[in-house]
Amino acid sequence: MAEHGKKGKKAEAKEETKDYRMSLNPVKRFPPKKRAKRAMTFIRRFVTKNTRIPNEDVAIAKDVNEAVWTRGIRNIPNKIEISVLIEGKKARVFLKDSKGIKAYIEEKKAEKKKKEEKEAEKKKEEKAETKEEKKEANEQEKIEEQKKEEKKLKEKYSEAIEMKRK
Repeated sequence: MAEHGKKGKKAEAKEETKDYRMSLNPVKRFPPKKRAKRAMTFIRRFVTKNTRIPNEDVAIAKDVNEAVWTRGIRNIPNKIEISVLIEGKKARVFLKDSKGIKAYIEEKKAEKKKKEEKEAEKKKEEKAETKEEKKEANEQEKIEEQKKEEKKLKEKYSEAIEMKRK
């Protein structure tokens, strides 16, 4: 099992998976018409307890729900094997060795690649914009310098003309 830091420390953004084999026998003490629903809450509480992640941040995959409900509301399985994927402050529950967890991880990787590509494009655009802005700024500075020089020349000419008149 992974070690958890103190409460004051922030949770790391690492992704880790934990595999559990949990017994659903304690759920069988509930009325038959409530067993499957109670089994889902039991799984959620189990993950909350073992990962120290709040109840609201635990997401249970569709395949786990289907595995619990396969034999109906009354006859839940005795045991279930699950994999818990922990992403920072959130947890996702999948069936052990299912396609769902692999597909989810691949989706996340694809999203990260897209985000990185978008960020790279934005940086390139910003660099291009800054280059264009620098060029424009340089051109404006040159124009301003030329205007100042023209003003100086005009002042010199006007002074020279006034000297001749006197």
